[in-house]
Amino acid sequence: MTIKISAMDSEFNSYFSSVGQNLVDDLIKNNKNTNVCDFKTYCPRSIINSIFITPTDEYEILGIINKLRDSKAPGYDNIGPKLIKYIASLIIRPLTHIFNHSIMTGVVPDKLKIGKVIPVYKKGDSSLPTNYRPISLLSIFDKVLEKLMYKRVYTLFN
Repeated sequence: MTIKISAMDSEFNSYFSSVGQNLVDDLIKNNKNTNVCDFKTYCPRSIINSIFITPTDEYEILGIINKLRDSKAPGYDNIGPKLIKYIASLIIRPLTHIFNHSIMTGVVPDKLKIGKVIPVYKKGDSSLPTNYRPISLLSIFDKVLEKLMYKRVYTLFN
């Protein structure tokens, strides 16, 4: 599979890729504390088994899949909600296993973290990448896992 990248795509990629590093550089330059970007300062060591997250089952996942809007945009894998609804009975058991493993270990599969970034025009000169904002389209499978976790976290806080 060959992917052609236009000059504009390359400009968007360069601009969006540099935003994070530019923010870090500004933080370091504007703060005397050079550890301001050290995530360990903000995220102390985690406490294993500090809360229990209930596992899911096939019925809960099917319920979430059936409620997905068909107009939801697919992620990098180009698998949309209509296809997942159509094949749900074939993939529900492996999905349940993968999602339960993710819930129990606290690890999201790497493939679910890949996003397709689409530039959306804001205002001003449309030829400048700075006048666009990036929208990250994630896999539908990631959206299902997010909804599972949202239910659990929402219940925990209530």
